[in-house]
Amino acid sequence: MKLSLSILLFVSALVSVQASTNPKVSPEGCIRPNNRGEGQGLGWKGYCCKTSDDCHDTCIKGKCNGPVNPKLAPSIDDDSGSKSGSGKKGGNKLCIRLNNRGDGNGLGWNGYCCKTSDDCRDTCVKGKCNGKANPKYAQPIDDDDSN
Repeated sequence: MKLSLSILLFVSALVSVQASTNPKVSPEGCIRPNNRGEGQGLGWKGYCCKTSDDCHDTCIKGKCNGPVNPKLAPSIDDDSGSKSGSGKKGGNKLCIRLNNRGDGNGLGWNGYCCKTSDDCRDTCVKGKCNGKANPKYAQPIDDDDSN
């Protein structure tokens, strides 16, 4: 009787240890589960997250969105073969004020470089702020009207 009880307890302990060592598969299908809850803002697109503090951009349903890890290969649908633009998807032409990118102070005018919408007065679209132009600068004069 003591032997069977000992075996039963041993098997029970073995099963519980084995169950706790198996990694849980993320139900969200995200990558880098160790990023979840870190709060350092280092999560790239697809990384697991608990809050937006875990991501470069925002956390949506347990996955970071925003920019893809630049160390990874570009996606197949990237139009980097186009001659216009900087090779980024969508033909992101030149942006101005490079030092605005990643600043997070929300002062970027239309055309300023940005990493997330936190860098802009309005929103960041494909690496450039949109919205109102900087009122300090006048609109360019059309040279055709001067002749």
